Amino acid sequence: MPVAKTAKLLILACTLSISACQTVNWYGQAVSGQLSLLVKRQNIDQLLQKNALDSELRVQLRVVKSVRQFAEHELKLPVGKTFTSYVDLQREPGKNYVVWNVFAAPEFSLDPHQWCYPIAGCAQYRGYFSEAAAQRFAHRLKQKTFDAAVAGVAAYSTLGWFADPVLSTFIHYPEQRLASLLFHELAHKVLYIADDTEFNESFASSVEAWGLQSWLRSQGREHELQRFDDRQHDRAKFLEIVDQLRAELAVLYEDTAMTDDQKRARKERLFSRYRAKSGQLMDPYFQRWLASIDSNASLVPIQSYARWTGAFTELIERHNGDMAAFYAAVTALGELPAEQRVIELQYLTENAIDAVPE
Repeated sequence: MPVAKTAKLLILACTLSISACQTVNWYGQAVSGQLSLLVKRQNIDQLLQKNALDSELRVQLRVVKSVRQFAEHELKLPVGKTFTSYVDLQREPGKNYVVWNVFAAPEFSLDPHQWCYPIAGCAQYRGYFSEAAAQRFAHRLKQKTFDAAVAGVAAYSTLGWFADPVLSTFIHYPEQRLASLLFHELAHKVLYIADDTEFNESFASSVEAWGLQSWLRSQGREHELQRFDDRQHDRAKFLEIVDQLRAELAVLYEDTAMTDDQKRARKERLFSRYRAKSGQLMDPYFQRWLASIDSNASLVPIQSYARWTGAFTELIERHNGDMAAFYAAVTALGELPAEQRVIELQYLTENAIDAVPE
């Protein structure tokens, strides 16, 4: 393999795990995992020319092409050659993920643990191409009294280092969910702020939501927007419940009068009580997610993906849906010192309105 490509893979390895890249074993699994995707890529245009191609896959690949075109021309996303190839990972049922991320937090703290590495900075997860390896790492964290959680991931972005392929782990998603995922991952190519997972993921999530609404409107699919609105309402309810849980946990963890055993018992009761609130939600996706929350670590990805979405949506609205201007404003935000960036995002959050694209 050329030296330049090897170097790219090593840097990407750090990006995927967001760790200090401390062990050769981790380097090996990350590099070999990414390399396996690269060598299995099949050009989508060539696949579509094959008569024997599965009919459902053909339909979905055409959706991908349509979404890519919209993302490039209407959302001004830097599409490049991303999602122009396809990889069948041949995962077994129930294991339809490409990467498994590990999240961690101290036993009595909501502050997420971070893994850091040269160049790309720190983030709140560590990724493995093997579920077993992720579970082993999570087990080691738990032995150190951390809360740890493992979550399967159907897609990830290499932030422009490589032309990411469409994967069998998500190609059969319903059309709206597929479009949302593509918009989200393409948004990561716009910018990446080292040491700020919440900024990066909230930005991509805001582009995802705005992009999906815009895409549906462009096709005159107004009736589907109601389903989108209903899901957003359930999402807001889900986040409200999680915020209530976090608030109660924060009070518990700051209580100096309680012993650790008392805190553990109270903590378990709180998680159990809030999991039971899943019946208040209508969307099965959010029902399952709330019902699965059982530790500080399981709260980490929720905060990462949702904390600043209101702020970024407000910023899109202030630029009247001009995505190029929005990206410029986001880039300027990303260049601010971390503390000032939080102040600006908090201001936008507090002054956000319920905005939808025209």
